[in-house]
Amino acid sequence: MKLTTGLLLVPALVLGLSACDVNKTQEGSLPDVDVDVKGGQVPKYDVDAGDVDVKMEKKVIEVPTLEYDTPAQDQKEDGTK
Repeated sequence: MKLTTGLLLVPALVLGLSACDVNKTQEGSLPDVDVDVKGGQVPKYDVDAGDVDVKMEKKVIEVPTLEYDTPAQDQKEDGTK
């Protein structure tokens, strides 16, 4: 189950990350660590996500029919058991 989830999640994550253009717009900084702690700052990013154009249209698709004989049908046609 975990393997299947991983196999589905990894390609989706890679596709999602490759469809975006990410530019860092501000540097981040860590907090000063001493008795008097000042808050840090997380870097800011400008993300331009790709456009997705989804269209729906009805189409009629002709599905081929298959004819097959099972071994039992073959024996009946040949007259053997």
